[in-house]
Amino acid sequence: MFNCRPLDSEHRVLRTDYSVDCNDEKHLFYQIGAGVMMVAFAFGIPVGMGILMVRRMREYSSTGGTDRFMARRVADELKITDVEAADAIRDVTTGREYSFLVNAYKPRYYHWEGVDMVRKLLLVGVLAVAGRGSVSQLFVAAIVSCVSLVLQVYLSPYKHREDNVFKTVVEIHIFLVVLIAPVLKSLQSDDAEAEVVPVAVYDALLVISFIASIIVGFVWTVCAKRSMMKAALHERALTRTDSNDESSAKATQRAIRLLRLGLTTNDDIRLLTVYFQTLENMVSKWSHVFISYRVASDRELARRLHDSLSALTIEETGQKLRVYLDATRLEDGQRWDTGFMEGLSKSWVFVPIVSAGCVQPMMGLSEAEDWCDNVLLEWTAALELHQRGTIKAVLPLLAGQGSFFSDAQAAFGGVSALPGTVSASTMEQVAMHLHEHTDDGSIEGLRELVQQATGESEPTIKSIVNALLKFQGIKVSASGAGTAHSHGHLSVGLDDLTECVDRVHSTVSACLKRVGMDQDAVATDDGGLSPSPRTSSSSPSLLGRLSSRLSTKSGSGESMRSGTMGGGGGEGGMLEVSFGERDGGGSGGSGLYLSSD
Repeated sequence: MFNCRPLDSEHRVLRTDYSVDCNDEKHLFYQIGAGVMMVAFAFGIPVGMGILMVRRMREYSSTGGTDRFMARRVADELKITDVEAADAIRDVTTGREYSFLVNAYKPRYYHWEGVDMVRKLLLVGVLAVAGRGSVSQLFVAAIVSCVSLVLQVYLSPYKHREDNVFKTVVEIHIFLVVLIAPVLKSLQSDDAEAEVVPVAVYDALLVISFIASIIVGFVWTVCAKRSMMKAALHERALTRTDSNDESSAKATQRAIRLLRLGLTTNDDIRLLTVYFQTLENMVSKWSHVFISYRVASDRELARRLHDSLSALTIEETGQKLRVYLDATRLEDGQRWDTGFMEGLSKSWVFVPIVSAGCVQPMMGLSEAEDWCDNVLLEWTAALELHQRGTIKAVLPLLAGQGSFFSDAQAAFGGVSALPGTVSASTMEQVAMHLHEHTDDGSIEGLRELVQQATGESEPTIKSIVNALLKFQGIKVSASGAGTAHSHGHLSVGLDDLTECVDRVHSTVSACLKRVGMDQDAVATDDGGLSPSPRTSSSSPSLLGRLSSRLSTKSGSGESMRSGTMGGGGGEGGMLEVSFGERDGGGSGGSGLYLSSD
C-alpha cells in the first residue's frame, strides 16, 4: 500500500503491482484509510495498554501508606521480607485484572508489554514503509534495535532471570543482524573483492549467532523453568499433605514465591487475591485488642501484655492477634490524640488497665480546675463506642499489689471518693474526636450506660469509672491467683499473665464466632466455592466475611445497648461475650455487663 516505486518525476507505481498508480486519487484514499487504521489499531492498542497500566500503577502508588502498612503486616505474618511482601501485594492488586498481559513482568514494568509491541511494530511494519533495502530502513532498524538492547540490559523488566538473559541475547542477535545488513549491502558493489573479510564470514557469524542466541538460549530457558516448575509442584504437594495449623500460612508463602517466579495457578492467584483484599479492608483498619493505660504507672504491664498477646494466633482466621498499643503503633510526628482515636474506633476488644496510679490523677479534676485527662478520654470514648456496637467487648484489667480496690482506698479514698462532676474539657475532646472519626459526636449511648450502671443522669468522672468497673474483667495482683473478686473479676497473678492473655484471646475468638465467623459457616455460605476450613484459603475467606459483617453492623446507625444483654442480648445485633455467671447466679444469665455492685 505504501511501498511505491518512482518511474519518473510524475509517475509512481506499487512495487508489488505496477498496474497500480500510487498517484491515483483512489489509491491515495486507501493510503489515508490504511494510515488511520495503522495509527488507531497497530499503534493505538499497545500505546493505550501502556497508558492504562501506568495509570493503574499510579492509582496503586496513591495508596502507598496503606500498602506499606499491609506489607509490614504480611511480612510479619508470613516471615518474608518487606520488599517481597510489597512486590506481592502490588503484583496481585495491580495485575489481577490484566494478568495475561503482566504476569511475565516485574510489578513496576507492567506497561512493558505495550512497549514491546511498539518495538515489534517498528521493526516489522514501519520498516516496510521506509523502503525495502533503503539506507533509511537500515538506519531506523539500527536505532530501534540499539535502544531496545540498552533498555533490556538496563531495566531487566522480566521477573525471571532466565527470561531477561534470553531476551538480552535475542536483542543482541537482532542488533547484530541489523549491523551486518549494510555491510552485506555494500559488499554487493564492484569493490567487494577488495574487502579483507569475505561475505562467507558474515554469513557464518549470523548463523552462529542465531544458533547460540535463539536455539541454545531457548532450550536453556525452557530447561531452567522446567526445574523451577518441578520444585513448585513438589512444594505444592508437600503443602497439600500438611494438615497442621500452619498450613494456611505455608500455602500463602508458597503462592507468593510462585508469584515471584510467574508460576502461579488460578488457585494461587485466587488465594492471594482474597488474602490481600482482606488485609486491605481489615489489617490497616481494625485491631483485635486496644490496650489503654497510664504511662506513669502501668507502662511495663501494658508492654508485657502487648508482647504476650501479639505472639498469639487466632485459630478461626490463622492470623496473628493485632494489638493496638500507642507506643508501638503511633508514628513519629503523628498527633497522639488523633492516632489513639483512630485505633480505638477500629478495635474490637477494649482492654483498659485500671490501677490506683491510673485513677488517682483524676482526683485533681474539678469544676474550678479542669483539664483533659487522656486516660479518662480513652475510657469515655471507648464506652460510647461500645454502646454503638463499634467496640465489641470491654475487658478491664484491675491491677494492684493486693487488689485495685484496696490500693485505691489506701491511695485516695477509693472510687467513691472520685469527683462527682463532669470534666467539661474531657467531654469536649471526646465529642470532637468522635465526630472526627465517626461523624457522630453525640454521647447518648454513654449517658444510657451511666444511667443503667450507676443511676446518674450525667457522665461524671465517678460514674464513668464505676460504669467501666461494671464490666466483668480480670484482677491482676501481686498476691496471685485463685480468689474471685467481689465484683466477679477473675483473679490472676501479676507475675504470670498467661491466664489473663488467654482470656483476652478467648474474647477475640468469641467476637469472631458471635458474628457468624465459625468455620462451618464458611463452607456453607460460600456455596462450595471456598475450600474446606483447613485448606489454604480458609483464613482469607473468614476475614473477608468478617470485614463485610463488621462494616454492615458498625455502619447501620443502630445503637446496640448493653442494657439488652443477658438472655436476649442477641437481638438487635448486640454482641455478647460471656466470662461467667453474674453475681448471685440469678436469672440474668452470663455476660460482660454486671448490673449490680
